[in-house]
Amino acid sequence: MEDGTRGAVTPEASRQRGNSLHLTLPPFSTGTTAYTLQFGSPEPASGNIYPFTSKSDQNFNPAMDWIFSPQGMIATLTNRDPVYRPLSLEVITAQSDTLIPLHSHDLKQWNTPPIPATILKNAALFISSKSDILTFFPQDYTMAFPSQESILASPEHDVELVMNGNSLFYSAIVWFQDQPAPSGNYFSPVWTFSPRALPFRDKAQIRVSLPQVAFPRRQLGIYFKNETQNWKYVPAEFSADSTVLTGDIYSLESFTLRRDSIPPVIHLLSPRSGGNYKASFLKKLAYRVFDGQTTIPDDEGIRLFLDEKQVIFGYNPNTNIVTYRLRDTLSPGSHTVRLVARDAAGNTTRRSYQFTVR
Repeated sequence: MEDGTRGAVTPEASRQRGNSLHLTLPPFSTGTTAYTLQFGSPEPASGNIYPFTSKSDQNFNPAMDWIFSPQGMIATLTNRDPVYRPLSLEVITAQSDTLIPLHSHDLKQWNTPPIPATILKNAALFISSKSDILTFFPQDYTMAFPSQESILASPEHDVELVMNGNSLFYSAIVWFQDQPAPSGNYFSPVWTFSPRALPFRDKAQIRVSLPQVAFPRRQLGIYFKNETQNWKYVPAEFSADSTVLTGDIYSLESFTLRRDSIPPVIHLLSPRSGGNYKASFLKKLAYRVFDGQTTIPDDEGIRLFLDEKQVIFGYNPNTNIVTYRLRDTLSPGSHTVRLVARDAAGNTTRRSYQFTVR
């Protein structure tokens, strides 16, 4: 047995009663705030630690995550500071109140045994210590099961996560929290869906009800925060009345609504505007078209015209390069290339260039 200041100490007396072991703890001395009882090897993380404390003001603000398996879900709690008290996950439904023990190796992270999904359905979750409710978690959640549709909606129903029967490998508890919109070009809270580690078998959908705005709603888009903490556009479709956006997602992330009012950018590669080229050397037209916020649909968002005749081109979305290989050698004289690029928000750029062939 160890305390926070003196290392290992020995219980004054112990006795066994049935399957219980009763220990008499040494008095808490000056500077001692807690004892921890560990069975087995004294090496770190070799066995469960059972804490006893003389104070109740620990900084307790844990983050919760889940591990998924066919045997059930394992809840994992992580706290910045050690917590010197035994913790339980309390699952409360209209029919029952179940205490699930939380085990720890270092008093900063705790795990439950596998929990069947049916226990968590329609339940409220609390982290408790004896009779004290320490925290309620999460605020809004649902149980999602394979082979059936599950919907998690905000209280205002401004955002919905829709998981179809093929979305998940395992039954899962899914929740979200919202934070105020950052300053700038944001038009909704930031909705964070968790747990981030939940594996998807197939796509799910996010549906967002669009607010009233003073600009075309088509400039609004759903964005998610990627691994580098940058906002990336989620391809989505508008409802017939342009009041709802629906996009496919393949993982749980943070999402928000942003406005894109910036049209695509077009850079000439070949031929250059005003250039003069030998006919036998000019084999293709190549231009770079990109959009910094949304995306450009390759089959709908770009049109290329050579001498006012629309041509079929190739588009590489990774390099954003439009390429048209000339079928015939261009005749000597002046020629015109016209390029029209429209992004997913409806912003359009039109450019015309002239070059000469000799």
